[in-house]
Amino acid sequence: MKHQHTHIIAYHAWGLSKDGWEPWLKLFDENIHFDAADRGYFGNPYNPIFDPACKRKIVFAHSFGLHWCNQKNLREADVLVLYSGFLKYHPDTKKQEQNSILKLQQMMGRFIEEPEEVLQAFYKDVYHPEKPEISIKGNLNHELLLEDLSLLHTSEIGLQTLHRIPFIKIFHGSEDKVISKKSARDLYHVLRHRSQYYEILQKGHSLAYTDADNCFAMLRPELIPAGVDELV
Repeated sequence: MKHQHTHIIAYHAWGLSKDGWEPWLKLFDENIHFDAADRGYFGNPYNPIFDPACKRKIVFAHSFGLHWCNQKNLREADVLVLYSGFLKYHPDTKKQEQNSILKLQQMMGRFIEEPEEVLQAFYKDVYHPEKPEISIKGNLNHELLLEDLSLLHTSEIGLQTLHRIPFIKIFHGSEDKVISKKSARDLYHVLRHRSQYYEILQKGHSLAYTDADNCFAMLRPELIPAGVDELV
């Protein structure tokens, strides 16, 4: 019996769901098993684990997705693909850090009373410079969304975690209004010996969803390496 060679597990950003990964589904052939995990902000959570029969294991992490992804999957990954990613949310410089902390605190305060309004404002930043109509589907898990907003203040991914991963690809939009391209470039500088960096012009924080075709083209060599001609 033949098995799929590559297993990809994708983790979405804060305030979103696995539905954002739908543009990717039409891009994969039968050799690739694609799973979109779900945090459970608007419905039931879904936390897949890698199929041990798959030879190639890849984690897709969009933004905060890196911070809630299954750590066992991260340890087993052959490739990590970061979309608009960050190791810690707040910038390093003192003034920028203070401004970022204040903005997040204000967002949390408003979210308590006006969760849907906060989400819609966040979606505008996420999908900038595009302006799609994003509707909130399902039952909003207010407690979990607020808990994860608070987690953004302190959550930090240690470099030792990423250094255990053989190869990392970093995608970042030049027009990202949530995580600055400077942060992305700094991350690449730290990981440059085991990573590749792609800054996509005229794309924002949502490039993992809005620019799937382009990202897929640049990922193709990592999905099924050259020379693979038989699946077992």
